[in-house]
Amino acid sequence: MLVVLQALDATGKDGAIKHVMSAFNPQGVTVHSFKAPSGEELEHDFLWRYDQRLPARGMIGIFNRSHYEEVLVVRVHKELLERQNLPESARGPGIWERRYRQINEEMLSHTSTRWAPWCVIHADRKWFAGIRVAAVIAQTLIELDPRYPTVSKARRTEMQQLKRELEAEAPKGADADRSTRGG
Repeated sequence: MLVVLQALDATGKDGAIKHVMSAFNPQGVTVHSFKAPSGEELEHDFLWRYDQRLPARGMIGIFNRSHYEEVLVVRVHKELLERQNLPESARGPGIWERRYRQINEEMLSHTSTRWAPWCVIHADRKWFAGIRVAAVIAQTLIELDPRYPTVSKARRTEMQQLKRELEAEAPKGADADRSTRGG
């Protein structure tokens, strides 16, 4: 699951992340705040740095700002576009249309889908915005109904045998790995 918080500065994105996600196991959540691109990021396509930080299957990823900055902020502050090492042919007419197409058309109106909806949350009251963010995430998780993968009895037996073989390779007198006790 990917949660993208796109808003102006001082609208409570950091607070929402801190308060809402504090209920989750930190091992299952990654948070990425996108600031000015690094030198390495500028050497790649503008979407590369976002693609590198997508959550793995079964994980929750949070983007504090997103690739939409590339058609919002960069479009207003043209000097940021100059830093992106684009060939001259890519800077001319059509750049914004290409970028919209690459990030799935116009900002909110054309990118909200049933499987990846945008939820517009007013940030006038940060405490309420935090509650609303929590509600959207909770509802999405309920609808996704995440479950641990099931393992067949044969596969479980095979894994237990492999575990015994690995434990047999441990040095004499070494304590068993505490994380595997009881299973």
